[in-house]
Amino acid sequence: MAITTIDSVIAPVVAITLPASVVTYAVNDVMNGAGTSMLAFTIAADNNARGIIFGGRCVSSANNSTLPSIDLMFFSSTFTIAADDAAFAPTFAQMQTYLGKIRFSNFVARGVRTECDGSVENPFIFTPASNTQIIYAVPVMQNAYVRVASEQFEFMPNAVQY
Repeated sequence: MAITTIDSVIAPVVAITLPASVVTYAVNDVMNGAGTSMLAFTIAADNNARGIIFGGRCVSSANNSTLPSIDLMFFSSTFTIAADDAAFAPTFAQMQTYLGKIRFSNFVARGVRTECDGSVENPFIFTPASNTQIIYAVPVMQNAYVRVASEQFEFMPNAVQY
């Protein structure tokens, strides 16, 4: 049996700022700052380098009475997603690029902000989009959550590259 050497631990950060409204997200709504683009994480040190995502962290700039529950769903390629506060409804073909998810469901209030260590049921392998160092993600709400106007979220997946 061969032993693979782990080159590095990676924790890229992608931040989003939500629109200035205070709508309530429903379960399965896309949480997106603006537009219909997925979050892009530069997760590998080299093009096409593979690795394993084993957890993550999320920080919010707000402290609501109801805390969010978010699935950060990862894909090996990008596609157009629903706009902020619309249902996430990928096609069967788009789901063929699904890698796995980090669930952020235990946010803790820390003064004027909240944070959460995300969990992964099973660590999953990532392979960046062809000839890139990038994987893509969509934050999908898992509870009814009233956002704060212009609330900011930072997502940081924890990964090792091999």
